[in-house]
Amino acid sequence: MKTTTKIWILSIIASIFFSVNISLAQNTETTQNIKNTKNITLTKIVNNPLLINKITTPTQNIFPPKCVIKKLPNNNYLVNLICLQQPIFSTENFTQNIDKLRPYIQDFDQDYDLNNNSFNYSGNAQPIFKNRKTQQKYNTLKKIVKNLNTHYWIFQLDPNKKIELTSNEIALADMQHYSFYPARRFIHELWPCARINYRIATASIDKKFVPAQQDFNVNKRIAFRRGYCKGKDSPIRPFYWWSCGASTQVFRISLLHPFLETHDRENHGIWYSRYYGKEITGDDSSIIDFRQKLTLKNTSEKPVYFRYLEVEKDKNVLLIGISPKKFNKTIKITKYQTWPLSAKLTKSIYWPQSCESYQERNSKYRLVDDGFTE
Repeated sequence: MKTTTKIWILSIIASIFFSVNISLAQNTETTQNIKNTKNITLTKIVNNPLLINKITTPTQNIFPPKCVIKKLPNNNYLVNLICLQQPIFSTENFTQNIDKLRPYIQDFDQDYDLNNNSFNYSGNAQPIFKNRKTQQKYNTLKKIVKNLNTHYWIFQLDPNKKIELTSNEIALADMQHYSFYPARRFIHELWPCARINYRIATASIDKKFVPAQQDFNVNKRIAFRRGYCKGKDSPIRPFYWWSCGASTQVFRISLLHPFLETHDRENHGIWYSRYYGKEITGDDSSIIDFRQKLTLKNTSEKPVYFRYLEVEKDKNVLLIGISPKKFNKTIKITKYQTWPLSAKLTKSIYWPQSCESYQERNSKYRLVDDGFTE
């Protein structure tokens, strides 16, 4: 009897010891799993869209959400989703983001409309990337930012959840808050010398930074550039044939941008028929010499940054004006020929005054030989 009791007691002690060991092992394994858990990255979400559930929550969100940014040892950043509601990097240094991503951009999905004499534009052009993975990352971030900016509690997107991003991915996220104003030109139809001059003049505007409330004298920027095709026995001039193609691109960007105002501009006068072809639309700028000039003023509180993009070599080029803010304004451009050598150009700016009404400001350009009147 005593032996049986001892065996029974020993069996109980053994079972308890065994269960404790199992529990300790499980706890150790759980702790190890927690230690080995890696941050959710954008690449993982792109490769497995179901991981979006990891940054959502079925419960009530914790308010107010706070932006927390932590730099990791691998030089990546761990950020709260709420941080994506605003540019993470300083808007004053947004040029670094643009320059960093410029080699990956192939084209833009919208630009100044050359085919219609009346069109609207709201600064919503989106970059098209050369690499499919980069495009997928940009599109994923676009969805996340959109959800955060439109009542994220409806989509159950938890603003306090964290995501690990590389510096390039943060640049992609910041670009969601930029406005792009592209103007396109097809140069393959130009004769070789004109194409050279156009590309040199347009490329000289590349990386031009116009601070808030500052002027931009286009003539000074593109004058006396090396490499202009001058022609045989041509005198030295600040500009040559088709360098005015670059000033025209800048002027068209100013038409798209709600805060780029034109102070001085000359037209092509008697050269209309040769410059435009069959129809005159009036959206040009002539800078044959310093008497004919193009000057703009950035009247916004944000800078404007110009970048040059060659979409197709010797064929399709873009000049883009970029501002680090969504201005929430719509531009309506109306241009039409009024007489054989004249045209009327109107830039109307609309912005929400309330949910149902809009304010409007018009800039009318009447093309005459001595410039324009507004």
